Order: sequence, then structure tokens, then C-alpha cells
Amino acid sequence: MQNCRISNKILLPFKSIKVLDQIELYEVQDKVYAVKVENQKIRAFLFLRYQEFYESHSEDFRSHHFSINDYVDFYVDYTKKGMFTYGIDWSGFNIPSNIIEECMKAIPDKNEYDRIMYNIFDTIKKEINDGVFYLIGVDSIDNSWVLKHEVAHGLYFTNQKYKYQADAITSCLPKTTHKKLKEIIMNMGYNEFVVNDEINAYLSTSATRSMLEIKGVKKEIGKYEELFYRFFSLEKKVKKIDIKWEN
Repeated sequence: MQNCRISNKILLPFKSIKVLDQIELYEVQDKVYAVKVENQKIRAFLFLRYQEFYESHSEDFRSHHFSINDYVDFYVDYTKKGMFTYGIDWSGFNIPSNIIEECMKAIPDKNEYDRIMYNIFDTIKKEINDGVFYLIGVDSIDNSWVLKHEVAHGLYFTNQKYKYQADAITSCLPKTTHKKLKEIIMNMGYNEFVVNDEINAYLSTSATRSMLEIKGVKKEIGKYEELFYRFFSLEKKVKKIDIKWEN
């Protein structure tokens, strides 16, 4: 596993890529903020530590302060691909602000991505006067499926009416349908505690082929989509926010 270890320089090659120029911040819904990074690998490495602290399916990392190299070793072993493919495997990210704040308290191997995340976090906190918010990582703010999927997570966290109605739909799913959806989602690498959140996000915006093959699920998708589009609107002017970069 030694050859799988990676340095901060490899993670974030500032000398060859103007990384900061690729990062933009937007308020896309009330209390939902999107970090737009077109480069998928940079987006993934920016969110990796915080996303896995929030919902890693491994208890060795979820809610624990860990080093990136330890996570790389784990992920290479877990995926059995012989290399670290996190930046290819994952495209969208979603994290409550309280989780980001907790993760930042004791980072053992702070790198440039952590500095960037701190600046993003601090910029938003000042924007909303220390309120709670939801941060998503996306490729575009122009109605991409990644954006919609992550906004569904944001609504689920920030809007109690939305969450209540989404959970009501999920609770009425046939038991066999819910069981199959749960199995698919957990096989994708998600933790059990976010299964209903993921069922809502996928069936609202981006159902996978295996999900669509479940008998009767297409009828259920319409219910989730109707709910999502009642709450989701980019007609509200998307607000771009200047990130305050500090050393």
C-alpha cells in the first residue's frame, strides 16, 4: 500500500493549475450554498475529508478526525481497483455546516484543500451572520443533474416541510421496493443512516439504471419529482459570492 500514498503536492498541484480561479461560490437556495468546481478531481479532493467525516460507510472515518493518507489506503483496499479513484468515483458532495465546523476542529494533516474549505466556510458564515447552512459541491449551476441531486439533499436538511413530505413518500414505499433501493444505495458506498436522504435525492433527480429496474419504482419517482420541483427553483436569482481568500 505504500505506493498508494499521496502528498499534498499531488493532491493540489498549485504550480501547474490555477486552482483558486476554478472555484466559485453561489447561494442557490435559501441556506444552500454551492461550490462550483468544473474539474471533478479538484472538487472531490476539496470535499473528501468533510464528506467522509459526515457519512463515510466506515466507522473508522465517520465522525473521526483522520489523515488523508490513511483514507487513501482504506479506499484503495475497499474499492479493489489498485489505485485511488475517489476523484473519478464521486462527482457531487453535500455537507451540513455544523459537520464542517466539527471536522475542522482537529485536522491532523491540514493541507491546501483545508485552507480553501476554511475560506469558503468563513465567507458563508460572515454572509449569514453565523447561521446554519448546507454546502454542496457541483460541476455547474446551470440545472445539471449533479446540482439538482445535491440541492435535493440541501432541501432535505434545511427545509422541514420538504423533509416531512419526502419522508412521508418514502414511508409509503412498498417494503420490497425500499429494501431493494437501500441495498443499491449501500452497495454504492453510502452509510445506512443517509439511505432515506439518498432515496429522495436519487428518485427526485437522478435515478440509476438499477433503481429504474425495480418493479413499480417509476410510479414512485413521479411523486418525488413533483415534490422536488415544488420547492426547487432557480428562478430565484442565484447569488454569486466573492470568496475571501486568506492565508
